[in-house]
Amino acid sequence: METRICKLCGEPFEPYTENQVFCSQFHQEKYWRRYGKTHIYEEGTGPVIREFQCKQCGKTVRVRSEKDHRAAFCSGPCSRRYFRHRYDKRKRDWP
Repeated sequence: METRICKLCGEPFEPYTENQVFCSQFHQEKYWRRYGKTHIYEEGTGPVIREFQCKQCGKTVRVRSEKDHRAAFCSGPCSRRYFRHRYDKRKRDWP
């Protein structure tokens, strides 16, 4: 196989598989922790399939891919914040 450039550090590496884009598992995990997976869907250039407001932050989300199943939140962190906040509010209401 040909030499590739790591998507995180920019160093050349020999891939073990056809789809490998990171030089190590550590760099793959670090990349997804840093950038998350939501930015993949933001880059879509096709027609807008559906549009909605994020329930947590209010950001307008335009879904352009059939693989993108978001329907209420713009990202995983917004979803977790929303449900954690709802739980905390209910807990405070109890005597």
